[in-house]
Amino acid sequence: MLKGEVASESCRGDAKRIALAFDGVLKVHNFLEVAAFLEPASDSSYEDDFFGFDSQEKSARPANDEPIVPEIMRRGTKWPSTHSPETEERLNVARGMETRSADYVSVGSSPAPASVEITRCPTIDSIGEIAPGKTFDLVIGLEKQPQSDGKLISLGSFPSDWSVIEISVQVVADWLQSVESKLSSIVLTPNLPAQPARFTCVVSNDYVPDSSAVVMIYFLHGTRVCGHVTRDLVIVDAMTTPSSDPYRSEETVLPATRLGPSTRPASMIKVVPDAVGPTLSVMISRIDDDHQHWTWKAFGPGGATAGSQPVSLGKSPKAFAESLLASCPDLPREEFRRRMRGIGELIWRAAPEKFRQCYAQSRSQLGKGFPIQFLTDDPFVPWEMMKPDIEEGRVDHLYIEHPVARWPLNGAGQHRSAFRAGAILSFVPDYPTQPLKAAAEESTWICSNLGATKMLPKRKAFLDVLDGFHGEPVRMIHFAGHGRADTGTNDGGIELQDGLVGIFDVYQSSVRIGSTDGPLVVLNACESSAGAEFLGINTGWGAAIAARNFGGLIAPLWAVQDSVAFTMTKDSLPQLVAGSATLGAALTAARAKNADEAVAAFAYLAHGDVMARFFTS
Repeated sequence: MLKGEVASESCRGDAKRIALAFDGVLKVHNFLEVAAFLEPASDSSYEDDFFGFDSQEKSARPANDEPIVPEIMRRGTKWPSTHSPETEERLNVARGMETRSADYVSVGSSPAPASVEITRCPTIDSIGEIAPGKTFDLVIGLEKQPQSDGKLISLGSFPSDWSVIEISVQVVADWLQSVESKLSSIVLTPNLPAQPARFTCVVSNDYVPDSSAVVMIYFLHGTRVCGHVTRDLVIVDAMTTPSSDPYRSEETVLPATRLGPSTRPASMIKVVPDAVGPTLSVMISRIDDDHQHWTWKAFGPGGATAGSQPVSLGKSPKAFAESLLASCPDLPREEFRRRMRGIGELIWRAAPEKFRQCYAQSRSQLGKGFPIQFLTDDPFVPWEMMKPDIEEGRVDHLYIEHPVARWPLNGAGQHRSAFRAGAILSFVPDYPTQPLKAAAEESTWICSNLGATKMLPKRKAFLDVLDGFHGEPVRMIHFAGHGRADTGTNDGGIELQDGLVGIFDVYQSSVRIGSTDGPLVVLNACESSAGAEFLGINTGWGAAIAARNFGGLIAPLWAVQDSVAFTMTKDSLPQLVAGSATLGAALTAARAKNADEAVAAFAYLAHGDVMARFFTS
């Protein structure tokens, strides 16, 4: 942070560039004022407060429903270099991690321009023979006009005077021996054809000719994953078949007929220009019952580090998770901390070795506290619970050391970067036979301290809110009460005053509030202080919330004591609602504060964008 007075605008800019030249300095807040005789006072709106942008740049507000949050854009600078190559390289890292970058801000002090919606058609083409040991090129583009059976999708809203949008691409497949990028990004400009990403791929000698050749392609804007697509380059189904699993992607690739390179669109590629990305993004794709493929990208002082590796759990993720977590609710107070460390280290060892090395490197460069985003096909294993076995055991669980959140990789709606302004609606039943004293206190507290509206805690009233009949914008739906794990017969859910609200009451087209308002859902539910199971890891609330376009979910994995549930609410929601902490950071702070007091602190997970904030006006 730079504060003080300087003699000119050029001096002000020089001071910032000098600060950015230091090793390890990635962001600079420039509050220096130009105070020389007859010089205009500095206007902080002319300069982004993070990286070394042109002093005349000013952020433009996109015309969509998402509010503006602090922005880290990928943009080059305009000044001539006067630094050594080594210093210039560090500056380029500080300016945005990548050599080319998104350039869509307005220039000068004029008002922000109107926004335009940008549509493109994703294309994937393979050039060359797909056979053992052979080399072929993979070309991934975003074209202005649909080709073949493709169709246009919206990339998002951008200022009308945008000039360049860059979307980086990662390609992974377990049947490829190597993937080398010729151009690792798709570059869009308003008037010219898009520059596609190009990769040279070498097929493994173990590949069986004419068998399935599935590639997983991830799209990132800056540090934020903005979409992905899975394609079979050799065999795809003749027509799109809906999956019987409501939480899977609407497109299911089934080996059936021969077809050439696929040009069908991705499920979703959505760029949010003003969204801040995490430091480490992890994508976990399911291969079969006990195999996963991990892909990750980390950012640090040395630039971006990407990698991928398959992993086998030896059993299904559900069975693996249940074997670890079944005893957690009942762990004795004097034993739970040590037991949880053992569980965390076992989860750490189950993660891919290359990922563990990547995390250790990021940790050595950046220390604790950098945000981590999981996008995963695995709803069962709480990977955020892993405890890295590094630094002689001094590192705590991942989600105690870092802001962490998860979101489904497939079948999810928009990955929202912010929560809009609106009402907080609180549903807290008064059970005549199983009263929850702390839940009643939580109801009073959330209304008094966070301005929540106390709602009639009945099933119809709750479902009416979900169906969009509240009549005003809603930013949070809060529930405190009993819940019940699903036994596999659709009998799980949360218990309102007069009945159960289950997963399939939420996962249906009548639920509109997610698309219109994108609220955060807080399910602070428990069976009783005795620790009966509820909202277990297989209930699917996170997937249902994501599929219906809600902004996020906070809920526990296992049964929690009534009083601890209230404590976690008090320790997480105030800073989140005030906009002073992100979704991931608010819950991490509450976990860290209570981790030595109750095992229930380990149960709470954040579903959503780890960097999402509440918009307060």
